[in-house]
Amino acid sequence: HRETPAITFPKRQEGVFRIAPVDRALSSNAWMYHRLESSGGHHPAKLSVSEDLLSRIGVSNLKLLAMLNVKYIVGPEELDHPAFVSVAPGVHENLAALPRVFLVGAVKRVSNDRAVLAELNVDNFNPATTAILTDELPGPVFATEGSNVELVSYEPGEIRVRASVRQPCLLVFSEVYYPPGWSASLDGAETTIYRTNYALRSVYLEPGEHTVVMSYVPKHLRAGLFVSLLALALLVGLMAWPRRALDRGTPA
Repeated sequence: HRETPAITFPKRQEGVFRIAPVDRALSSNAWMYHRLESSGGHHPAKLSVSEDLLSRIGVSNLKLLAMLNVKYIVGPEELDHPAFVSVAPGVHENLAALPRVFLVGAVKRVSNDRAVLAELNVDNFNPATTAILTDELPGPVFATEGSNVELVSYEPGEIRVRASVRQPCLLVFSEVYYPPGWSASLDGAETTIYRTNYALRSVYLEPGEHTVVMSYVPKHLRAGLFVSLLALALLVGLMAWPRRALDRGTPA
C-alpha cells in the first residue's frame, strides 16, 4: 500500500486514537496495513455495529466523531469548519475528539435502541458529560470534577485503566460493545460491562482509587482453559492419592 501524507502524519502521532477516512471505504485494509485504526474498525462484528451507528446518525455528526475517539479526518484537501484544523495535506485534526477512555457524571436511561439513537441526535447531547443507557446501573452517578482517568496500556486483547474517583460515575470506553469474549475486572473482581451510547462500553465506578482491565478471551479458549484446569486438578488429585493411601496404611 502506497504511503501518502494522509497516512504518514497520523502514523507519526503518539497516543491512541482513530481516523475517519472520507475518500474511501471505512473498512479499507490500507489503514490496518499501516496500523491506523479507523472509525469503521477491522473486526467484522465490530465493523457491523460501528457502521450501523454511522449509517443511522451520519459520519458528519461531530458528537459521534468525538465519542468514537476520531482525532483525524483524512481525505479532503479543504475542510472549512471551526471544529477542524488542517495539520497536513489531506489531514484535519478534530479538536473536539474525546480520549479513548473518559468519565461521565450524568446518565440518561431509555427503554430501547431506537430511543438511544434518538437521544444521540438531540442537539444538546454531549457525550463528554452524559451517557445514554438501556440498562439500570447499581447506583447514581454524580459530577466528575476532581476525578481523573488514565489509559495505562492498550493492546488488542487487553485495555488497562487507572482511575481516581471522588464521586460515583461512569467510566466510558470508546470501544465497540462486543460481549462475546470480552470481560471487565474492577480491582481484580469481575464487573459488569454496560452498553453505552448504542455502540460503546462503560463500567460503573464507586469513589476511590481503581484499576479497571478489559480483557478478551474467546469462548473456545475459555473452554480450553477450563478443561486444562480440570485436567490439572485431576492430575494433582491422582498424584496425591497414593500418598494418602500410603499414609493411611502406615502404623502410628
